[in-house]
Amino acid sequence: MAVRRKKTTGASGEGTNGGGEAAPKRVTTKRVAAPVPPPAPVETIPSELPLEMKEATAKAFEAKKPAAKKSTKPATPKVAPKPAAKKAAPKRTRREAVPTPSEAPIELQNVGADVVPRVTIEVDTHREPLSAPMVVPEAIREHTIDQIAPESSDTRPASLLSDWDFHLFNEGTHNKLWTKLGNHSVPGGVMFAVWAPNAASVSVIGDFNDWNRTAHPLQRLDGASGIWEGFAAGVERGATYKYHIVSQFNGYAVDKADPMAVHQEVPPATASKVWDLEYQWNDSAWMESRKARNSYEAPMSTYEVHLGSWRRVQDVEDGPYRSMTYREIAEPLAAYVKKMNFTHIELMPLQEHPFYGSWGYQGTGYFAPTSRYGTPQDFKYLIDVLHQN
Repeated sequence: MAVRRKKTTGASGEGTNGGGEAAPKRVTTKRVAAPVPPPAPVETIPSELPLEMKEATAKAFEAKKPAAKKSTKPATPKVAPKPAAKKAAPKRTRREAVPTPSEAPIELQNVGADVVPRVTIEVDTHREPLSAPMVVPEAIREHTIDQIAPESSDTRPASLLSDWDFHLFNEGTHNKLWTKLGNHSVPGGVMFAVWAPNAASVSVIGDFNDWNRTAHPLQRLDGASGIWEGFAAGVERGATYKYHIVSQFNGYAVDKADPMAVHQEVPPATASKVWDLEYQWNDSAWMESRKARNSYEAPMSTYEVHLGSWRRVQDVEDGPYRSMTYREIAEPLAAYVKKMNFTHIELMPLQEHPFYGSWGYQGTGYFAPTSRYGTPQDFKYLIDVLHQN
């Protein structure tokens, strides 16, 4: 905004202060708004003009407008889209007809669907009597869970493993491997079996063959399973043995204890023993009441114990103290637990283990109770006594 300044004078007419002296000049300013230019005239068509003049004036206005720029790109010819061909609806045959509610479950079951029908399916349960007894193939007769254990015979079986055993083993559902692998006494000797899938050869060595690695080789059965089995004649209960295994890789060879053996040597010795699990139990009364004792409503108070350190005894006066055996500890442990009103006993790990300081937590034989305190039959005696109290 432009500003103009205007001078003012005193009362004497010449800018003095009354004494003849020139008075200081005062300058005041006054703001004056700059003139606003008038708006540009807008050309309009007067409303009072005749119709012919209005039309001529409108054409003149149109001529003054700048012409629109024309595109230099060639115009693409527009092609009309072809109409989509109508698909003929598939003809339904009688076989492809929509199933009824009662037929739908049957159709799903025919294609392998796992479905529970919501409607009643009528089934003809009437069966004609057989004119002749049904002949069951040998393979099917073997595939029963109660025939996993070998039948007793006066002759040595060619193998303790059947096709059904291999089937269960390969799918990981064989829950009685201890009846097949390990060592098992048969007429005339002992059958040995071990799982070694990456082995090039396996043989059983022991005190019965002077630890000869070539005397009793095992044969690989059913290549997919990796199980090796063989027979050693004349071997008796109590014999010690190991497996000599030669790997498929780099010629590595090693002697290993049997992971499925039920009895091992007393540490620091590490060989397995040929043994059985025969025992006559006397806890029938406890077995009959076991369901009620272990129910969710029954009281439960657990006593945890490490057998090797619970109580020690001396063989001679002033002699060293040692751990009690399974049979020695049975009666006093049962009496103490009963006196203290415990209902259950939890035994700290008892599987065979080489290092006693681990208290059993570094196990090497999961099917063998440690031989430090006795044989498998001695361990069964301990359990039998506890059940009777």
